[in-house]
Amino acid sequence: MTMRAFAGMILSSLLCNAAFAQSTDAPHTFEVADVHVSPHRLFPYFEGGHLGGDRYVLRQATMVDLIATAYGIDDSNVQGGPIWLETDRFDVIAKAPPTTSPATLKLMVRSLLADRFKLVTHTGSAPLPAFVLTAGKGPSKMKQAEDAGEADCKYQEPPQNPVPGAVPSIVFSCHHTTMAEFAQNVHEWAGGYLTDSVVDSTGLKGSWDFDIKWTPRQALQRAGADGISIFDAVDKELGLKLERQTAPRPVLIVDSVNQKPTANPPDLEKRPPSPPPPQFDVAVIKPSKPGEQFRGRIDGGQINVQAPLKFLITFAWDLNPSDDEVLVGAPKWLESDRFDILAKVVSDGPAGSSGNAPRIDEEELRPMLQPLLKERFKLQAHMEDRPVSAYTLVAVKPKLTKADPLSRTRCKEGPGQTERIRGLRTRCSTGWSHAKT
Repeated sequence: MTMRAFAGMILSSLLCNAAFAQSTDAPHTFEVADVHVSPHRLFPYFEGGHLGGDRYVLRQATMVDLIATAYGIDDSNVQGGPIWLETDRFDVIAKAPPTTSPATLKLMVRSLLADRFKLVTHTGSAPLPAFVLTAGKGPSKMKQAEDAGEADCKYQEPPQNPVPGAVPSIVFSCHHTTMAEFAQNVHEWAGGYLTDSVVDSTGLKGSWDFDIKWTPRQALQRAGADGISIFDAVDKELGLKLERQTAPRPVLIVDSVNQKPTANPPDLEKRPPSPPPPQFDVAVIKPSKPGEQFRGRIDGGQINVQAPLKFLITFAWDLNPSDDEVLVGAPKWLESDRFDILAKVVSDGPAGSSGNAPRIDEEELRPMLQPLLKERFKLQAHMEDRPVSAYTLVAVKPKLTKADPLSRTRCKEGPGQTERIRGLRTRCSTGWSHAKT
C-alpha cells in the first residue's frame, strides 16, 4: 500500500470515528415505531431506509443491518456481538415528520436501537479488507466542476428495445461529485464486484463531473472482449485505480444487545404512519411487444414491469421461481407470454400525480399484486401440501471444524482465483429495481 493510500485510510478512520461519536439526544426519536420480528420469506434480504411521506420503513433487517443503517457505515464495520446478529430479522415501521433529514433519521434509528433493543456499542479499529480508490499515475480524466452545485449522479436508463445479443451496461452521469461521495456510491452501484467498503484515498479535492460505464458482473463473462469490469472502467474512464487491500479501519463493536425488542406502545394503532392502500388505484395491463426484455421497477407509489405472468405469481405468493413443482396445473403460456403492467397509487396532490404517494416496498407489493392478478387474469388458485422432489443433506464424513459458540453466525465468500474482477455478492434478488432518490 502506498503512503498516500495509508494516510487516506487514517483520515477516513478519524472522520468515521467522529461520525460514530455523534449525539443520540432524546429529541431525535420517532413519533411512534412498530418493531417486530420479520415474517418468514423464502429469500429474505434487507430493504428500506427511506422516508416516504411520514413513513420510515426497514424490512427483513438483521441487527447488523440496523446498526449499519443507524451509523451510516458498511455492515463489515460492525464487529462483535452475539451469534444471532446476522440471522434474526426485524421489521421497523416508524413515523417521522416528512421533512426529516437523512442525518436525523440515522439518529432516530440509533435512539430506537438503544431504547427497544438496549444496544450498547463502542468504537475501535480492526484490519479489514477494503477497495481503495487512488489517483492513477497519469492526469485525471474527470472534469473539475466549475461552479457550485449539489452532488447529482443519475442512472441512465437502458434502451427500451435493445438489439438482440447486445451487451448490457450500467451507466451513471455524475456532476458536482466529490471523490468521497463517489466512493460511497460506487460501492452500492457495483455491489456484484465490490463486496467490501470503498475508501477514498485519491487526495483529489473539490467536486468533479464525469460519466462512468461498466458491464454488470453477471454479464461480464458472456460479454467477452466487449465487456468492461468496474475496475477497468474506473481506470480507463476516470484515470483512477480501484484495488482490494487490507488496512486498519474504524469499526463499531457491539458490547450488548437484546434479542427480543421491547413491546410496541399500546396506542400504536391510534397514530400509525400513512400506509399505501391495499390495492392500486390505477393499473394498465397489456401484452408486451415482441423481443422486449424482462424488467421490473418500483418508483415511489408506482410499479412498471415487463415480465411473464409466472414471475409475477411466484413473487406475489413468495414461491421459488426456480422450482418447476411449485405451480401445478399452470398453462405453458404463463412462462412464455410477457405483459406490460403500469400500476400506481394516486397521491393526494394534483390530479394524476404519484410523486407524493406512500412509497411501496416489496413486502407491501406482494399483497397488492395478488388481487390485481386475480381480477385482471381471472386467476383462481389455492395452496396445498404435496410430495415433491427434494435434496436430503446427510453427514457421511464431514470435514467441519467445531465453531466457537460465542462467535457470530455468518457465511462469507472467500477469495477465488479471479477475486479481483469477480467480487461476488452472496445475496438473492427478486428482480425488482428501485428508483434512486
